[in-house]
Amino acid sequence: MKYILFSSCCLMLFITGCKKEAQAPLPLNTIVADIDGKTETFNRNLTRYITDTVGNHVIGFSAYTNDSDYVLLSFGGSSTVSRTTYKLFDGTNANSAYVFFERFHNVDPYRGYEAYSGISYGDKPVIITITNINGFNVEGTFTGDFMGERKLSIRNGRFNIAL
Repeated sequence: MKYILFSSCCLMLFITGCKKEAQAPLPLNTIVADIDGKTETFNRNLTRYITDTVGNHVIGFSAYTNDSDYVLLSFGGSSTVSRTTYKLFDGTNANSAYVFFERFHNVDPYRGYEAYSGISYGDKPVIITITNINGFNVEGTFTGDFMGERKLSIRNGRFNIAL
């Protein structure tokens, strides 16, 4: 009996100890992503645009890092922006996503920057998922492989933007 009680307690400790840590909420007007394995925070010079007309509902925003790297995200389509997943437009989907990234530091001084567009490249297509949207802000995640000077991978992208 003692063995069963002891085993049950150990099993409960193991199960409750394996819970995944929840990510801390992002500050408002912040975009964070792992770009080629390096975490970058985009929260300078934020701009946003919202188009909300019959048949055209789009939310977009862009910001810079302290190193002046730049990211732009845009998503929407023919229906009101909602909690759903937006993928790169392929000619058939009514809703679509677009991500653009420019790197201005640690690049060829004669070029001055590297540009990457969210055209499907490699095995990870561009995907933006809206996890929360209300009258005050929009939150979500994004990921994908990008085409430009070379292959660029963006993983664990998150955003929290005021509307």
